[in-house]
This record gives sequence, C-alpha cells and structure tokens, in this order.
Amino acid sequence: MVAGIEDRRILEDARNDVSGIVTSIASQLQHGMHLYKAPETVRTLYGLPQTDEASEKKCRAYAAAAIRRFFAEKYGVDTVALASTAIVPPLVKKSKKLENGTTVDLWESKMPNYMGGGVGGRPVSVVGPATLEIEVYDNINGKGEPIKENVVYIPLAPTRFGVAEGVSAGLKYIADSGKPIKLKVESISRVTRSPVFKFPTEASAESAANSIGAGVRSHLETEDNGNLFGEIKGLADKLMKGHNGSLEGLHAVTLGPYLWANFVYEMSGDNYGHEAVTAVTREVVREVLLKKLPHAELKMLAGGLDGDLRPATNRYGRMGNIRGRWVTASAEITPETLKKRFGNISPEGLAELNNLKQKGNEILGTHTLAGMGPEIVEGVFYALEPPTSPFLSSTISMETNVKGDSLILNAIFHNMEVGTVREGPLSDIASECRAITGNIDGAGNPIGRNAVRMAARIAAATLAGELNQYAQMATGRLGMEAYRNGKP
Repeated sequence: MVAGIEDRRILEDARNDVSGIVTSIASQLQHGMHLYKAPETVRTLYGLPQTDEASEKKCRAYAAAAIRRFFAEKYGVDTVALASTAIVPPLVKKSKKLENGTTVDLWESKMPNYMGGGVGGRPVSVVGPATLEIEVYDNINGKGEPIKENVVYIPLAPTRFGVAEGVSAGLKYIADSGKPIKLKVESISRVTRSPVFKFPTEASAESAANSIGAGVRSHLETEDNGNLFGEIKGLADKLMKGHNGSLEGLHAVTLGPYLWANFVYEMSGDNYGHEAVTAVTREVVREVLLKKLPHAELKMLAGGLDGDLRPATNRYGRMGNIRGRWVTASAEITPETLKKRFGNISPEGLAELNNLKQKGNEILGTHTLAGMGPEIVEGVFYALEPPTSPFLSSTISMETNVKGDSLILNAIFHNMEVGTVREGPLSDIASECRAITGNIDGAGNPIGRNAVRMAARIAAATLAGELNQYAQMATGRLGMEAYRNGKP
C-alpha cells in the first residue's frame, strides 16, 4: 500500500504528536479505556467530524499511534516496526439514520484497533483483552496444569476486512457474559515423517513391515518385540534430545512392493519440529533401515502418509490425524448477552444454527466444520509467524451445549500444529506482535509453555470469531455491511 502526500503528512503528525492527542489517549488506555474506544474518544475530544473523510483519517492515525504507545509504555513493547510501516487505515462510507429521521454519511474503518503494518505487508489489528483459563493436559499422565492469563491481547493480520472486526466483536460478547474463555491444550504435540521404500516383491515388503515392528494400528506402538523398533527408537531419541522430542510410534502400510513407514514423534517443548524430524528420519533411514532391510530402496523421504499440513479423511485418517495437538476453547454465553447481542434468540435456537451449519459442511465434505475459523487462524499466523503454514492440517469443529438458560460454545482443533521456537527468519513486526500477546517468542519457562499459550490464543480468537458469525446470522445482519458498502 502506497500512501499519498496527505496521508503521509497525517501519519507524521500522529508520530510526532505535536498536539498531544496521542499522549492523552494513550494515558486513558493505561487507565482502563478499551482499545476500541480510542477512535471515538479522539473524535469527540478533538472535534474531528466523522462525516469528513480527512478528519476521520486523522482520527484513525492518532488512535493507532496511541495504541502503539499504550503497549510501549504499559508493557514495554517496542513498536518501531509497526510504526514505521503504518498506513492510514482504509475507510468506507456508511449511511446512518439519526433520531430526527435524517440520514447522514459517516466514514468508518473496517480494521478495529489497527496499530501498524501495511507498507510492504499486511496491516495488523489487535483484539482484546480476553481472560484465558488454560488447562495444560499432559497427553501421557492426564494431569491438568492450570494457567490463568487475565489480560490477553491477540494481534491479527487477516486477508480481508471483517475478520479482525468479527473476532473483536466476539470477544466483547464473551466479556459481556462475565466469563473467561476456558481452554484445554495438550502439552505434547506430534509430528510425523513417512519415508517410502520399494522392495523386489510384495512378500518382501510385508516381511520388512513386520521386521520394523509396525502395522496399521489405531494407537501408538512403542514396545520392542524383538524386531528393529528398539534400535530405530534408540537412535531417533538420541538425535531428537536437543529438540525436546522422541520417537513414540512407527506405523507401516504396504501396497504391492512399496512400504510406507510413518515415524511418529512427540514434541514436549516449544519446537514445532518439522525440520528436526525430517533430518532425524533421514539419519535413521540411512543408518538403520537401509542397512538392516535387505533390498530396500528409498524412493522418497516424505511419502504423503504423514499427513504433512493436510487433513486425512479416509480409513487411514487416524494415522494422518495424529499430528499436532488437541485444543479446545469454550465460552459460556449468558441469557442477558443472548438477549442483548443475539436478538433474544434462545440457547436452543443458536444451537440449531450451529448444527445446521455443521450438517451443511458435512454434506459438502469439507475437513473443517467452522465458518471463519481458517481465516482467523491465518490472520493470527501472519501476525505471529510460527514456523508452520497457516493452512495447517487441523480439523476445526464447533459444538454447542445448553446449560440452563445459557449457551456453551466450543471450538475444537483436532490436531493443531504450532510452535514458537524459530526454524527460520522472523520479521520485526512478528517479533513485536509476539511481545504484544504476552512475550511468547522462543522457548517457554517451563519448556513447552509458550507453544501451549500460542495454541490457546489461536483457539480463543477462532471461538470469538465464530461466535460473532452466529450473532450476525441470528439477527439477520450477515452480509448487510458488505451490501451497504457496495461490496459483493
């Protein structure tokens, strides 16, 4: 995005804060004012009419600068990269009917709580605060460890307008109910790699599958039954030690003379582990399998059965879907909030909307049973830049339960893949965004804590965005904003 001369002047005035507007608004934010109130406070206190496009541009630029200063002063976050790449947020014209019956055109931004970025990249908004209650679920021992974070902000860099706006609105609805977002996050994440071998005959491929102690199983097999698995695991665990990982299973599938050997690694730290397991599997194949399996010919190191960044839906789906970690986010919506925000729909009525949407997705055959979920995940990923693709393999489903007069909405990630230890370059903007959301860069203390916290933020944002979409559908507003703004 390239700013015009007038926009550059507005941005410069906001950075220099000659008028003191930014300082004043940042101070009010530190004393408890919500981020979304920053533009209207600027507008009201300093006489910037929303009917004038140039005035609203100033308002939004000053508000963004104030939000950056708020994070810098209250939390010690360096926002230089966000500031240096800031734009004047794009505005849209919206008609509003006043109490006296007249209609007036107002200028609005579709990027709530915009704070920077946009020059040479995506603009970044920040949503929140949210209260998160996280139960860290130990995959092996089943013990839950509570983490409570009372004030959590989540940066988003989405592909289109409306995504950050929807998440921000959903978080407000949850806050209206006075309840925290409750999350359950597996402490251990799984990463897989599936080399493919060719043997002279189908029988020799079957023999090789038996000799490595593997088979098509619905659970991980870790016993050494007098075959090669003990040796394979010993070398793999030695090589994975520095990455907080270990080999916990090996599945095999044969098709004619071909053998797929799916290595299943468990990561207990903050590493995603994609690069590590690739290198370790290559070494195990070279030092053990190719030396101990007669006539084995390695055809490829990643043969698709690992489900790398893809969903799995057929009869081998249980193998592909063991990647990542299970994450759930849950919110209770009270009767008062349902009446205020959802057109007084009953909990049963909102549950019906969710069930209808899920059935439609099932008929379509899509792997993710959520509406805005994938877009929200992508927005968080582009802001925080974890070492995984935003088009991750996780199936996302939404569930509803009725609790008295309240509604319980759950967002379920069946195999979220995420990590915070860098496996490649991280942009300055992403470093600042990681600081804004609670300093979740690199390894956590204790080890594994940061990956859990990032997973919780992704799930919480998804839950909020989906909740807002149900509010839009329940009140008949879905699509109306785009229609009024002349956007198909």
